[in-house]
Amino acid sequence: MRKRMLAVLFLLLAAPPEAPAMAFSPPDLPAAEQVRQALAQSPVWAAAQDQQGVARYEAQELASGPYEFSVQVQGQSRWVRGMGDYGEWWTTLQRPVRLPGKAALDRQIGAAGEGVARAGFADARLGLAHELLGSWLDWLGSVERERLLVEQQRLAEENLAAVQKRLQAGDAARMDVQAAEADVEDITRSVVEARTRKDMALAVLNGRFPAVGTQSPPPLSDPQPPTGALGDLRQAVLTDSPRLQVLEMAVARARVTAARARAERWPDPTLAVFVASERGGDERIGGGMITMPIPGPRRGQEQARTQALLRVAEDHLAAGRQMLVARVASQMQAVAGNHAAFLAAQRAAAAMTGQAQMMQRAYALGEVDLQRLLLARRQARVAAVAALEARLAALQATYGLLLDAHVLWSEGVAPAR
Repeated sequence: MRKRMLAVLFLLLAAPPEAPAMAFSPPDLPAAEQVRQALAQSPVWAAAQDQQGVARYEAQELASGPYEFSVQVQGQSRWVRGMGDYGEWWTTLQRPVRLPGKAALDRQIGAAGEGVARAGFADARLGLAHELLGSWLDWLGSVERERLLVEQQRLAEENLAAVQKRLQAGDAARMDVQAAEADVEDITRSVVEARTRKDMALAVLNGRFPAVGTQSPPPLSDPQPPTGALGDLRQAVLTDSPRLQVLEMAVARARVTAARARAERWPDPTLAVFVASERGGDERIGGGMITMPIPGPRRGQEQARTQALLRVAEDHLAAGRQMLVARVASQMQAVAGNHAAFLAAQRAAAAMTGQAQMMQRAYALGEVDLQRLLLARRQARVAAVAALEARLAALQATYGLLLDAHVLWSEGVAPAR
């Protein structure tokens, strides 16, 4: 299975950025559809999705405009000396009207707000996927760590039994039995800690992503570094970063908002029509009216404020690009460095294990004492745990890069293109 996974991963990493249309789900990770279902049950997913609805309603509100018709009805009684009383009334229908171009700018502001919400949803979705990836690998690593230490515990118990038999036969000292017992207790402590860590990791995974499925943990794969495709992956991350898209859409919205503030330097008029009846209906009046506000300093101040907000948004975008470039460069170094560290740790673990096996045979032949055997076994155990940690770090770095490039779990996480 590991050789097959390495071959698939190599083909994906050697492909151009357009290739991620094919599904890629390593055997030690849940499938893309399973991931999508797990992420969709998160309140973070729901909140980001609901935010798109909020942006849609805001866009509709902006398109409709803030103005409404209003009706004014006035009644009065007029008394004329020598002629009596007359009933009179006056009715006005009026509505402010947006000047040409303002409605289009309002629609653009609404569309930019929807773009921010869409990018925010994609960013939240990617963040959840990274959280799931980290929790999943933490769980698999804790399972593997427990398995490794349980095997070491079994060997230590077998060694203790052999030393006890030697003691009964007069070939070992009581001090050797105590040393072997201490070794068993030390490994037992490590097993308990590993099991606790596994249970904690499983609790976090099931608590945050209950739909992901944790019945049978798959074995960890051998990490394979990207070879020959780092530039393509880097470009894919830089050009399709949801976090950067949020900042870009925020700049677009701020730019249109500033243009809207410039347009508001010319106030909107209010158009009105009216009808009236005077002298008891003997006089009928009808007409129209235009009301135009006289601009004050507030409109210029609002324009200056929106221009300042635009500069702030542009600064945030520049900072976001800078941080993204730095993060991607760090990811590239982490992928290469962690893989090299994994290979070195794997070789060291193999050498230490071989040495411990040789010491075991030498002890059985009486060529070395128990202390040297226990030291060799302890060194082999430490090296095996270090190799496991290096494997996890290399997998986390590689999978994290592929996730940001929308290669990993592309059907469940990558934004629509």
